[in-house]
Amino acid sequence: MKVVCSQSLLNSKLAPLSRVAPSNPSHPILANILLQAKSGRLGLSVFDLSLGMQIWLDAEVKVPGAITVSAKLFSEMVSRMPNRDIEITAEDTRVILDYGSGFFEIQGMSAEEFPALPTLDDVTPITLTAEALRRGLQGSLFAASTDETKQILTGLHVTFEVDRLEFAATDGHRLAVTITEQPVPEALPPHHNSSQVPQGHRASHGQTRRRCDPAL
Repeated sequence: MKVVCSQSLLNSKLAPLSRVAPSNPSHPILANILLQAKSGRLGLSVFDLSLGMQIWLDAEVKVPGAITVSAKLFSEMVSRMPNRDIEITAEDTRVILDYGSGFFEIQGMSAEEFPALPTLDDVTPITLTAEALRRGLQGSLFAASTDETKQILTGLHVTFEVDRLEFAATDGHRLAVTITEQPVPEALPPHHNSSQVPQGHRASHGQTRRRCDPAL
């Protein structure tokens, strides 16, 4: 694999991904970020079997391929590089990040070991405004329990009606309910998963598309 991309663009995309990658994973590969170079884009994916995130950015793909590297080390290396193009090369499990006046080298792991992220391509997406989604989450997540022995209370309950969206969370002692004028399928995602959404949309003022598994 060999791909060239902007340091500033890559660094900005790694910021939300580094918050998702687990620090103490059940398997070493889950602490890695999956790099996929193909079709003029570089894909970045993290997945801890509960929460996953995938981001694509424009890049010059010289040799397509895929490799996984430590999310923490990779993010730290990229952040320390000057604002110029970076050439990322993977040879077997060796990954070299060349920024012209120097380079970093990191040991990776085969992409075949990385678990596949679930897809919901057959589910019709719901379009929401980022502001409505952020407002609903910020107004309810604080009341969700952080006690893992009360798993059901660590969830955020989201219900839709024809013209409104309701967010509700409780830890057994307090209850927070926020209503916005946006529809979304009913779902019960884990609290720590949902808490990443407002961070990811902090700078967004447009629309976001959501797909929910109807089996949930």
